[in-house]
Amino acid sequence: MIAYFIQIHGKFEHFEWLFSLLYSEENYYFISADAEPEQVERLRASITAGRSNVVVVESAPVVWGGMSVVTSILRGISLALEQPGWSHFVNLSGSDVPLRSQGEIRNHLLAWQERHFDSFVGYFGSRAPDWSCDRDEATAELREELAAFPAVVAAGDLAAALRDNDRSPVMRWYRRPAVYAEENILERRLRLRWLTPQELTVRRALFERHLRSYRGGRQWFVFSRPLCEWIADSERTALLAELLRNTLIPDEAFFQTLLEFAPAALKARIHPNNLRFRNGDPIQLTDDALPFVRDSDALFARKFTMWRSERIRALFAERAAGLKSAAAACAGAPPEEPSKAGTG
Repeated sequence: MIAYFIQIHGKFEHFEWLFSLLYSEENYYFISADAEPEQVERLRASITAGRSNVVVVESAPVVWGGMSVVTSILRGISLALEQPGWSHFVNLSGSDVPLRSQGEIRNHLLAWQERHFDSFVGYFGSRAPDWSCDRDEATAELREELAAFPAVVAAGDLAAALRDNDRSPVMRWYRRPAVYAEENILERRLRLRWLTPQELTVRRALFERHLRSYRGGRQWFVFSRPLCEWIADSERTALLAELLRNTLIPDEAFFQTLLEFAPAALKARIHPNNLRFRNGDPIQLTDDALPFVRDSDALFARKFTMWRSERIRALFAERAAGLKSAAAACAGAPPEEPSKAGTG
């Protein structure tokens, strides 16, 4: 049994179709909707009727790149732990899709368990934070790495790195501690500035005192129930939340860094792969991606769009129904070499 936690921030018009691909009576579904109360109620009425395993909750406002994203996921873990029987926790967005039937996904995870892996998370790397960050070089990096995510308002000399307020910097993860990020919940944006030399000294001292390493990676993962229980109970969780609260994009560092402190028995069962198509890169899944999605052995993909997607939608529906993968699902064959899974 799988516990799914799904964060929705919009595009409710096609979420019901996506949810139909993901739904199974054998799983739990916890849906966190960052929306107006009326929208949340309409969503709750449309997908929970007759389904006791589906819970829709109104989310606190979430700001992309802020700690509120992590807080929402931690809340999802707590909600899931109130329910018995599930073995894996999977976090998704409202535009993610399963690439296999639910039966095949469960069998795939069981096959991994036989190889002594039951948790999956990707990593950018294990480099130490760059406390001597060259601001001119970093600003040039920001110009090159702008990504089309909403939500950042720049301040100070970071403003030169931004083309407009509808784009966000995706600074090299090991340089992010040099930036002070403050969430503006009312505007759903981050306000950014470089740390002053004194602030940088204090933050560096805190990091070096409390962290053995600082790691980056995508926010998408599959965690075992024992690992979720440790996350919910560990004092390190609250400590790390405070340390990363005002860094840039903590959801792309929080869990990867936290897991460095997990008990050895749990760490040994974590595989460095998030089981997502192209490791969870936020590409638009149009029909152009069809050949690559078809050949991928990932379990999930993001981000689905209704635009130019007729053929890939048919593939998703076919895979979810298990029409072509039923034989493999029943056989429960072990996955391929770990390094290949989820890479697309």
